[in-house]
Amino acid sequence: MTPTGRSLALLREMGYEAEVVERWNRFSKTRHDLFGCIDIVACHPDFGILGVQATTTSNAAAREKKALEEPRLLTWLQAGGRFSVHGWAKRGAKGQRKLWTLSERKIDVGTLQAALEVRVMVGNKGQCFHDWVLDSSLQLSKLIGSHCQIFYCTKCHETKRVIVEAK
Repeated sequence: MTPTGRSLALLREMGYEAEVVERWNRFSKTRHDLFGCIDIVACHPDFGILGVQATTTSNAAAREKKALEEPRLLTWLQAGGRFSVHGWAKRGAKGQRKLWTLSERKIDVGTLQAALEVRVMVGNKGQCFHDWVLDSSLQLSKLIGSHCQIFYCTKCHETKRVIVEAK
């Protein structure tokens, strides 16, 4: 069974209505996640809506990093959705039967805001290739709504207004 299948079964066992939203593009022979990072959407009357990226535990950090770089995830979270990365691995004591165990990493708006780093090339005069980070002192919802964000260069100490396009 795949990690997606394991997460789907677990969510359904917990009382969620869950479906796989990842799709296969037969022309490019690639998988496409909903909003670039969601494999499963699950909803529960008490817990709300949840987006899940399912993978192996060894690949969970890479999937978490990918999700943190996805600007559409912020919209998902601001709209009231929750997001988790499910990492699956066989674990158990030496000499004992190994069982599939879940390692869950939850991502919320605060986590995403703190981790949102982008590399931006600004202007034609004296282009800056430094690391630019989102200025967390500004109100994020106002900036995202206008598709414009304020970035602060950690090396030049300059602030730039940048139009952010979804992937």
